[in-house]
Amino acid sequence: MFALKNAWAALMRHKLRTVLIMLVSALTMFGTVVCAAIVHQADYMNGEGYNRQQPYAQLQMKPSLLKTRTSDNSDWTKHYVSWDQYTKLATELNSKNIQFNYTVLESVPVQSTKSLKPITSDATSDVSQDKTGGDFTLQSLFTEEALSVNPWGHYEIVKGKNIDLTQNAQLSSAIISEDLAKKNNLKVGDKFSIGTATDANKTHEYTIAGLYKYTGAPLDSTIQADGSKAKFAKDDRNNVIYISAYTLSADGFDVPEGKGWAKPYVDIVFMFNSPAEYDEFKKIVAKSDLGKDYSVTSYTLDRYAESHKGLDNIRQNMLIVMICTLSIGGALLLLLVLLGCVPRRDEIGNAMIMGVNKIRLGFQFMIEVFIPMIVGALIGWLIGINTANPIGNSVSGTNLMDISGTVKGDAAWIGALAVLLFMIIAAVRVALFPKMSLFANPYSPSPNSIERDELPESHDGKEQA
Repeated sequence: MFALKNAWAALMRHKLRTVLIMLVSALTMFGTVVCAAIVHQADYMNGEGYNRQQPYAQLQMKPSLLKTRTSDNSDWTKHYVSWDQYTKLATELNSKNIQFNYTVLESVPVQSTKSLKPITSDATSDVSQDKTGGDFTLQSLFTEEALSVNPWGHYEIVKGKNIDLTQNAQLSSAIISEDLAKKNNLKVGDKFSIGTATDANKTHEYTIAGLYKYTGAPLDSTIQADGSKAKFAKDDRNNVIYISAYTLSADGFDVPEGKGWAKPYVDIVFMFNSPAEYDEFKKIVAKSDLGKDYSVTSYTLDRYAESHKGLDNIRQNMLIVMICTLSIGGALLLLLVLLGCVPRRDEIGNAMIMGVNKIRLGFQFMIEVFIPMIVGALIGWLIGINTANPIGNSVSGTNLMDISGTVKGDAAWIGALAVLLFMIIAAVRVALFPKMSLFANPYSPSPNSIERDELPESHDGKEQA
């Protein structure tokens, strides 16, 4: 009780210093918690969060092959990956006991008819459809997963409904872009026809199930987001007609042995359980006969990396800020603690003359440090854990912040240990107080005060040093 009462009295005598200790403690803890939360989240996204991803993997043409690609030369389709080549890759994965699922995106060019004319622009070439295979691209989707890796980009249905990808779906349904429907004065429920790539007179009729519009950029970097810049009409993503994989097969477009533009472009997407399996697949492709012209990419991993790019960009800065916060805050607190205990020689001496031992005095000094510092640290900790998420999202431009219990617990323990350290420093001041100084005569002259002319002379008549 003696120590607590005297400690409180000392704190009230020096209100400004007490408030400063609380303020510095609060700001140091607050800054540490927020910065640590951001750094921890960035590390989580690149570590444990990344390892939990289930990546989709696709084959992508290398730049050297893309340079030779042309959309008005059907011979170039010989570079397409065949079903047999995909089968070899799958067999190699099985031999390594790597489990995977898959989905398929398959496309072929188709020709326009009187019932459906393409969207064109000043940049669109007027080369004949016999050379390009058609003014439209017929894109099939095998499962719902294919929608998330559609190379043309994500779309939403603005009228009607999306295509049914199940095997029992109506095989004559399709969706077209809202812009294409406006150009042709078509609406949901209307019918249109398209001709095959090799024979414009061989047509297939479809019913419009819905109208779509794109909500994101193309996932394939070779596709123009702005259709007005597309050289060929079939490369304008608003001229893409979507159908189910079962419809594509039923209408005879899925012809693996096809030649020229009749040969479909097959994009099999492998779905793995971990990034490690994805990395192994990349090695398999690199060693195969496809390794020269194709590499492996993952739109899902790319999107994941892009999602926390803002956190990565500020991680290093937050680490520096945290170090500076701890260094400056710690230095200021040390200064305030020393100012609160070092100059109190007389107070310590008087208390000891009155019979107060060093243990009680040391405990008093520790309480004087503990009360304002722990209160400030607690306030800063509470504010930090409740504001770290919005602050982190704001400065990183993401919506991924989720302060973990690890950060909360570590910050609390580190703060408590720091308070204990400063308390020990204050107690050491009392412990190192020399008791003998209480009995020293303050009026006794110092050896250095003896005048030089009072020093005895040496035998040779010189002053002894």
